[in-house]
Amino acid sequence: MAFVLTQLRDDRDSQARRNGPNDRSGWVFVNRDGSLISEDWPRRVLAKAWERAGLPCHTPCDLRHTFATLHLAKGHPITYVSAQLGHSNPATTLK
Repeated sequence: MAFVLTQLRDDRDSQARRNGPNDRSGWVFVNRDGSLISEDWPRRVLAKAWERAGLPCHTPCDLRHTFATLHLAKGHPITYVSAQLGHSNPATTLK
């Protein structure tokens, strides 16, 4: 997944350099028309998915907590879980 995102970013950066300084195509996450997505867009999309599936609504933060809890319950090292969450210190994960 990181490779795909890196490639997309590089492609958009190249396009932005060709189009000039006011071009927004250098952004990775944009609408179909090339404008920036709104800050709450991912949360709205996730809420619609929960509704369609007939499940109670959860936030992205809930999913991160569940990810960490399940890994720790399986005995995975706190350093691994912390790194997966992007925490610089395992103490942050334990909080």
